[in-house]
Amino acid sequence: MKPDLALFTVDTSKLFQRLDAAIPQLKPPWQDSAAAFRRNLLSVVQNGELPFRFLAGAAARLRFQRLCFLEQERLGTKSSDLTKADVEAITTKARAQFFKAAKSAAEMRADATSALAELSSDQAAGGYQYAREDSLRQCFVMTWNSLEVLARDGFDSLIRHAPRCLTRLCKSEFARKHLENAVCREIVEGKPFDPEWVVDRLNFNNLETIRTSYRQSLEATTNGELTELLKPSFIDLIYARRHLIVHRRGVVDAQYLKKTGETLVIGSELAISAVDLRRAIDTVVDAGLAVLHALNRTP
Repeated sequence: MKPDLALFTVDTSKLFQRLDAAIPQLKPPWQDSAAAFRRNLLSVVQNGELPFRFLAGAAARLRFQRLCFLEQERLGTKSSDLTKADVEAITTKARAQFFKAAKSAAEMRADATSALAELSSDQAAGGYQYAREDSLRQCFVMTWNSLEVLARDGFDSLIRHAPRCLTRLCKSEFARKHLENAVCREIVEGKPFDPEWVVDRLNFNNLETIRTSYRQSLEATTNGELTELLKPSFIDLIYARRHLIVHRRGVVDAQYLKKTGETLVIGSELAISAVDLRRAIDTVVDAGLAVLHALNRTP
C-alpha cells in the first residue's frame, strides 16, 4: 500500500485565489451563488483532508514518544524507577528537541504516510481500513455537487433577472422536450412562469443539461469561455465517476467503461486517489468560474 497524501497539503488560499478575486467583481445576483460555491468546495477540502490531519497528528505524537524514550535511555533509568522530577525533565527535553527539529512538509508527509500504512492494516485499523477510500469517493461526489448546485442556482437567478434568456432557450428542441411545447409557447409569448418549476424540470444534476441550458440561453458572445470549458473533457470523467459512485456504489460496469474509455475490470471498485480529487476540485473551480463569468456578462 502506498498512500497518496496530495490533498493533505492543499493551500486553500491559493486554491480559491481566482474565485476570491472574482467574487467582489460580480454583480449582486451572482455574488451569493459564488459565495455558496466557495463554501461547498471548502467543505470538500476540509472533509477530504480530515483523515490526513489525524494521521499527521498521530505521526507527530509517535515522534514525540520516541524522543521521550531516547531521552530516558540516555539517562539510563528504568520506567519503574522514574521519579516525577525525572518524567518532567524527560518531557521538557523531548519537547525542546521536538520543536527544534521542526520538520519540512515533505518529512511530515513521510511520517503521515508511515502512520497511515500502520493504521491501514486489518488488525491496526479495527475495521476502518476502508474509511480512507470511502472518504475520498464521497468527497469526489461532493465536488461534482458543488458545480451542480452553482449551475442550478445560477440559472434560477438568470431567468429571474433576465427572462429573455429563458425565452431564447424555449425556442430550442431541448426545452420543448423538458418543459413541454405548451409551456415553451407561453414563455415565448411573454406569459408569466414559475422559475422554480422550470429549474426543477430541467434537472441540473445532469451534465448535458448544464451544457445545453447555458449554451442555448446565453448569447454566444457571453458564454464562449463556458462552452469551451464544458466541452467533453475531464469534466465528463468527473460526472461519470460521480454517477458510478452514487448509483453503483463505485462498482465498475460495462456502461461506465463505454462512457469513459477506461480499462478497468468490470466488477472492481472504482479507486479515487487524493490526486484525482485534487484535479477534480481544480477542474470544478475552473468550470464554476466560467459559469459565473458567463452569468456576470449577461446584460
